[in-house]
Amino acid sequence: MDQPKKRILKKKAPVQEVPQNTVIPKVEAKPQVKPEAKPEAKPTCGICIEPYNKVANTEVICCFCEKSSCRRCIQTFITTSTNDPHCMHCSKVWDREFIDDNLTMTYRMGDYKKHRENVLLEREVALMPATQHRAEQIRSADKMQRETLPPLDAQLKELYDKQTNINQEIGKVYRVRADALYQINLLRTGRGEKVKVETQFTRKCPDGECRGFLSTAWKCGLCSKWACPECHEIKGENRDAEHTCNPDNVATAKLLAKDSRPCPGCGTVITKIEGCDQMWCPQCHCAFSWRTGQKETGVVHNPHYYEWQRKQNGGVAPRVAGDVACGGIPGYHEVRQRLIGLLGKEQEQVLNFHRIVSHVQHVELQRYHNVFNELDNQDLRIQYLLGNVDKELMKVEIQKREKRREKERAIRRAMEVLVQAGTDLIRRIMAETDPSKKRKIIEEVDALRLYINELLAKVHERLKLSVPQYSSNWGSTYPFSPTAKKMEKVREEARREKEKLEIQKRAKEEEDRQLNAILDEIDARAAKGGATGGATGGATRAPT
Repeated sequence: MDQPKKRILKKKAPVQEVPQNTVIPKVEAKPQVKPEAKPEAKPTCGICIEPYNKVANTEVICCFCEKSSCRRCIQTFITTSTNDPHCMHCSKVWDREFIDDNLTMTYRMGDYKKHRENVLLEREVALMPATQHRAEQIRSADKMQRETLPPLDAQLKELYDKQTNINQEIGKVYRVRADALYQINLLRTGRGEKVKVETQFTRKCPDGECRGFLSTAWKCGLCSKWACPECHEIKGENRDAEHTCNPDNVATAKLLAKDSRPCPGCGTVITKIEGCDQMWCPQCHCAFSWRTGQKETGVVHNPHYYEWQRKQNGGVAPRVAGDVACGGIPGYHEVRQRLIGLLGKEQEQVLNFHRIVSHVQHVELQRYHNVFNELDNQDLRIQYLLGNVDKELMKVEIQKREKRREKERAIRRAMEVLVQAGTDLIRRIMAETDPSKKRKIIEEVDALRLYINELLAKVHERLKLSVPQYSSNWGSTYPFSPTAKKMEKVREEARREKEKLEIQKRAKEEEDRQLNAILDEIDARAAKGGATGGATGGATRAPT
């Protein structure tokens, strides 16, 4: 049977009665305490871990990889490196504009200038072995000029004094003198018999007082001393002079000769680690064969060559000089035939634009050097090898030439933008058949003009150069030249003088107007008085 369910009784909780008229105190809620906000961490330099500021530790961001470091670390890194100024992160070379914009004037004109002079001097010294044969030619020419020409000139004077029946002998002497001058000219221009373009220099002359280099015969061309091919020490001025080799020096020389080859251009010892037969000299920048030791005149494919090209051009290997990515500039008549449908003024604008682009590519770009040319300072190296220039004078002159090259590169970059973009726009105008679309391209041409003017104006502002500016019809002006500035000053003075005269004229007119008003008032009063009291007379007006 089912059992009956039990009933569960629940007791009610007693309710406390609150007596009437009793004030229940309110419990105030405790204010919530907000957690203190942690101060934001300031960005720091990844090299010295110091926070960036607006003084010494200013943040400098690389224009290539966009990584940053503080100005102090960058300045320290540049002055302790023998390479061109470059980023510590991506190793791409910074141009002079980046250096001027991000580093202080005190540093650039002080520590950086001295460091740069020393680096450039060391590079020129490294190229001196390749210049020695030219120094030998110049010295031979000077010697020949001192020894050969004075006696011939004296003999000519004697023959001219006699002036009788010696025309035949004078002719003979003239022929000898002409031949001597011809040989001197050959030596000075690098075409003489002593020219050895492929001369190989093994190493620097061991004589501490000599600045020359040893030839493959182990003879210095400047001091004429012979060195021992076994131990690489000086033997004397005689090739067969008695000499005893130091065994340690001989062992060192053999070790170097086993794994190294001298560069045929400058004599720098190059060690081969791996790879093909073609080698690349980082000093004089020439390629040569490891097996034959001869310079390579064909295609250079050594990876160090491409690395050097990238460093010289901001991480990008340069194009061939004069090359245009769009395939070249079309001819004048070819462009003119494709301008049908445009107004005469528009055709003139396009043809003027074509003329400027062609002129810049074939004339202006040839005036500026795009990369460093080792022959630029060859004359300085020759004078240094001959002892006519010391290191201090050489450093100053090299620094001046580098500044000039920086100016030329800045202008060339702007000119290259004009040529490449202009060639593309000209070809687009020629390919388009709709005149309305051609007019839109002409608007892009004018926008390019404004952009080029802006680039050139920045070059003038940074380097204080006289650069051209192009008008709306692509006419060239030079508003930053000294003559243009002088003319602008004259025009400004004339304008101020004209404004001064205008102000004086307006003041005079105002004065006359006020005087006439006063006279009118006097006349009116006089007329009124004459009507009542019989007064007569009047006042004289000022001329209007």
